[in-house]
Order: sequence, then structure tokens, then C-alpha cells
Amino acid sequence: MVEPKAAESKGKVYLVHFRQHWKHLDFARQELESLAELHGICKEDLFVNDPNALDMKVNPTVYVNLPSDEVCRLIMARSVLIKEFIDVFAQV
Repeated sequence: MVEPKAAESKGKVYLVHFRQHWKHLDFARQELESLAELHGICKEDLFVNDPNALDMKVNPTVYVNLPSDEVCRLIMARSVLIKEFIDVFAQV
């Protein structure tokens, strides 16, 4: 598993855990990007690690930068494929 880099004043780091419905995992990243963009976060600043290296069928989680817990709630309210956001307090 790739560890997240420190957030560079882009908000807090969250771990996004997607629902593991194998038929829909191909759309999980696109849904997250669209909902984040809807709330003012551009795709370039969203992901902590390279989004092109994600393989949702191997690991249905991704580290993201979001400005607040409220943005997480707003995204969750419209998401179908996100199971939960986990606030990352520390990393090794």
C-alpha cells in the first residue's frame, strides 16, 4: 500500500473507502472527482497520490485532500459508491 504524502495546505487528508460492488468500481474515481468538483475542489488538488495508479479492484481506498468535514458530508450525501470517509490523523 502506498502511504500518503503530507497535505500541502490543501486541507485535511481523508481516506475514502468505496463500496466493493465489483460491477461499479470502474466508476468510483469518476464519481468522487465529479462530486468534489461540484463542491469547488479541482481534480489536480484532490488526490494525495497519483490517481492513475489506482486499481480499485485491488484496493478500494484512496487518500484525498478535502478542505473540511462538511465537504465530506456534502459529497457523501450525493454519492452512491463511497462507503465512508476516514479522517487521517497520523501516518507512519
